[in-house]
Amino acid sequence: MSSKKKREEITLPVEISRELYDKFRKDIGKKTFKFITPYMLALQYSIKISTARKLLKIANKQGLIKLYSGGRRTPIYIIE
Repeated sequence: MSSKKKREEITLPVEISRELYDKFRKDIGKKTFKFITPYMLALQYSIKISTARKLLKIANKQGLIKLYSGGRRTPIYIIE
């Protein structure tokens, strides 16, 4: 029998909380990014990529960011 180590499961937030959204707005205001992808947000805020996509869509509707390239796999947004 092989002895495999069991990995700990990491739970990432699925819902967009108010704190996460406010933190994202502050970073947008600082213009720390030249462009934003869902993967970049997922790494920076430790959230799922699907949650990062939702966050970017909300920010796009509110006019904080603009869709630069709407590729099927990786949408790229720029800060206005």
